[in-house]
Amino acid sequence: MKNDWELWRDGDDQEMLDRALRNLEKIDVYGIAEFMDESIDVICRHFNIAVPAVIPRLNETRNNNLDGTACFEEIEDLKIDDETEELLVKLNRLDTIIYNEAAKPFIERAKKDGRRLSGINSACGRTIAQYARTVFMAEPGEVGFLIFGPYIRLRRGNYTITVEVKLSDLPNGLDDAHEIGFIDVSSEKGTAVHAHRAIRLGDVTGEGYQRIRVDFSLNRTAIDLEVRTYTSGVCRFSANRDVRLHERDA
Repeated sequence: MKNDWELWRDGDDQEMLDRALRNLEKIDVYGIAEFMDESIDVICRHFNIAVPAVIPRLNETRNNNLDGTACFEEIEDLKIDDETEELLVKLNRLDTIIYNEAAKPFIERAKKDGRRLSGINSACGRTIAQYARTVFMAEPGEVGFLIFGPYIRLRRGNYTITVEVKLSDLPNGLDDAHEIGFIDVSSEKGTAVHAHRAIRLGDVTGEGYQRIRVDFSLNRTAIDLEVRTYTSGVCRFSANRDVRLHERDA
């Protein structure tokens, strides 16, 4: 079998592509994306590096850096030879094939498991890292949003949010219809509520975490969608930080 240098030297595109696809099968593409939060701060802590004070701009051109055009030399006519053009086309084609192959397992698992929403926060209670999950926990008497965020952009469509909650230290005398809190899905700084579901005592039975699903639909793209879970302070209220978003059929 040729080594990497021999592949590049001989220009064996098909063998390079086949090897890349075989290597891709060994990589858990979905798993890597699943647990890599979008937060720069979280990523820096993960790799034990300093958080940058200023995040540099990438791909700076006159199109996105209009204030600094003096540092660019204007080119009236840019020409590339036939060999370079052929190479650019070939590399783009190979990149597209590899990208499409990488997308397949990601899409398959995303449909099954749902999208994990990065950037979920809490406005009350405390954060507890447990063996199987990290949860936000509010004690009896604590009132507020145990979950809010992550203010994502989401295109029009039909979706389901899944939140895992657990109730404990319940006072005596409450019936199953008693409202403990609620879950809603909103945008536009909370002024546009797309779904609202009350959490009643009868919804959360047993000692473990229970999944509560909330369906909602968007008739246009939302640019700051958030999920909110509210506790009224009646009891100890715990919510898994791992909130899932599934796309569903109409």
